[in-house]
Amino acid sequence: LKADTATGSILLTGHGGIGKTRTLFEVADLAEESGWDVLHMRGSNATAALDYVKDRSESASTKPLLIVIDYLNRYHTTLDLDLLQDLVAAARRPFPRLAVLASARTGWWKNNIGHRGLRDMTIVELAPTDQDLDRVCRAIAAETAPRAAIERGLEYVLDRTGSARPILVRLIAVIVEDHINSGQSTNTLVSEDLSDYLRDRLEEDHLLPRVNPETTLRPPTVDDTVHATAVVLATTPTSVDEAARTASIVLASLGTSSEPQWDGEHLVNMLSSMGWLTPSESALTAVHDVVVDHVVESVLFPAGTLPHFANLARLLDAAATGATTLSNALITLERIHDERAARHELNNMLRDHSSKWFKSRISGVLEMLAADLGNGAATAASILTTPLLSEPDVTWGLLIRPLLVRLGNHP
Repeated sequence: LKADTATGSILLTGHGGIGKTRTLFEVADLAEESGWDVLHMRGSNATAALDYVKDRSESASTKPLLIVIDYLNRYHTTLDLDLLQDLVAAARRPFPRLAVLASARTGWWKNNIGHRGLRDMTIVELAPTDQDLDRVCRAIAAETAPRAAIERGLEYVLDRTGSARPILVRLIAVIVEDHINSGQSTNTLVSEDLSDYLRDRLEEDHLLPRVNPETTLRPPTVDDTVHATAVVLATTPTSVDEAARTASIVLASLGTSSEPQWDGEHLVNMLSSMGWLTPSESALTAVHDVVVDHVVESVLFPAGTLPHFANLARLLDAAATGATTLSNALITLERIHDERAARHELNNMLRDHSSKWFKSRISGVLEMLAADLGNGAATAASILTTPLLSEPDVTWGLLIRPLLVRLGNHP
């Protein structure tokens, strides 16, 4: 980033939990130690932050600035990435005064590789060797579970984390340390891998489809609260009120709640108290994308291989009541799409089902986006570029073009 010959923009890619966010913050700390200012850009401040960067680049300030953007895939529709790259390019001479360090999931980057703003970035894929991952995970386990590491040994902690994803080693090590501090047994934490651990934790909280031992030949049953949980997680980050609203819509559609609005709010409060949702600034976020994907995928693919159209439609129906929640849901579905492709489990049915839903709801989506043109325009851009829709011409003709007409000269 400091080199005169560098582009000044780096995009870190890699699968969820591999350490992208941790790397961003480590580099940001190094930048501050080197005399740089650091600006963390988020979706809520993207426009104001870009205005600040523009004004600063035109001033006489000589102190260099590093812009850090975690999860660029969440903000690329609200952030003028082309303008940001132009500012970076203009601030490279006579010496680097502006640089960008961002992160994104590998699948999203590959689907958007043609975007001009991304073409100007140097792509760094985090794909550490097994030895590197082992060293990182050991350091995290020792830092996160110090008492367990001292009293039982580091290998004891690592045997129970069973994961090669640093963020998830941290999550599990926290539980190990809590069990040690409270005198509880940690035998229940022994797991072959992270998916087993997550499944155990989510099943304990009744947040996964359940298998009835008397009807094992039938797919798992998806309870109403599991449906609603999947929608809440898929549409984060969002406000507490919006999370409760989407949960209420799902519960009302299932007809199992006499007071869906109250039950929706209660569900969000319970997910927060369980630790699956956490407050962040003015928004409510899921504890990690891997948790989101685990729950949502279990609801969309209850039989394991084929997507369930009614479950997908229920999720999108609730998400499509707001521009931001729909945009977030698309990001979640794209992530699942990419992960299944990486596991060689992808077929066209998820895309076909998504396309079927959009065609049947496109007029309602148009009205929703038009009622909130500021966020609606950004969500429309996400819809146009998503790999989940098989007929972009239909999307353009029935959604984007009419929305542009309504947008007119709207700022």
